[in-house]
Amino acid sequence: MIKRTLVFTTSGKLRLHLRQLVWEGEDGHSSQVPIEDIGFVILESPLITVSIALLRQLAISNAAVVICDASHMPGSYLLPVAGHTMCQKVMGMQIELSDLKKDILWAQTVRRKIYNQGCIAKRYNLSLGRDLIKWSKEVKRGDPNNLEAQAARAYFTIFTMDEMQPFHRSPTGPMPNPALNYGYAILRAAVARALVSAGLNCMIGIHHHNQYDPYCLADDIMEPYRPFVDILILENYSIFEKSDEVTPEMKKVLLGLLVMDVEIGTMKRPLMNALSLTAASIVRVISGKDEEIEYPKVEVG
Repeated sequence: MIKRTLVFTTSGKLRLHLRQLVWEGEDGHSSQVPIEDIGFVILESPLITVSIALLRQLAISNAAVVICDASHMPGSYLLPVAGHTMCQKVMGMQIELSDLKKDILWAQTVRRKIYNQGCIAKRYNLSLGRDLIKWSKEVKRGDPNNLEAQAARAYFTIFTMDEMQPFHRSPTGPMPNPALNYGYAILRAAVARALVSAGLNCMIGIHHHNQYDPYCLADDIMEPYRPFVDILILENYSIFEKSDEVTPEMKKVLLGLLVMDVEIGTMKRPLMNALSLTAASIVRVISGKDEEIEYPKVEVG
């Protein structure tokens, strides 16, 4: 079953009643949803009050709570500390993972990211797409030549819709940068949720390492999934060029990320389910049962 994403944008109260999330809006509107059906709760208004009992039950159900900042962009996440009965054993295997193995896994991750970028680029610039797919095959252990960054600089040129104003990827740049930021933030929360549910510790990355970043592993594993955010924006560009701020219409498109079908292995699965397959494959890899992380592929355009 695909878990539901609930977005609350106005003032009101959220509480727990008989394993149901209950919403009581100040406008008089009320509704309730079974906790087991919920994957994400996104809180946009600072005037929402939430009961501790509800947050506790959401954590038990491995649901992620995303709290937006003053600009209505995802600012923080609430995730369960341990979402799996074997989390201590899995964390031990993460800690013991050798630098050599981490470099091998990072190369796998970068290869699939660049490959996915290439498949998208082919739809807009055939020559660039072919180059990126070629580069994906040249990534070496640990990516010492930083092909990931080189590929990104070339890839993001496909977002240029006006030759007089070339697109530059920036956390603070004009549209579609804000939309990319929003989509990547939602993706990061979804990845972190899947990893925690598999017993993995998000602070122990395979490439990213920062003492101030509690989501290093999520930042690693989300890389091959980023192009799926890009697809949503590129295929709906007429919506994203209407405003320099992320509008409710844009957010609706971007939240479709979690239920969009992706190809993983020999199957097609909603992205949220694909993340669970990827997380489970990481556990198999670090335990020595498998050699490669299972990532989705963008269909060749």
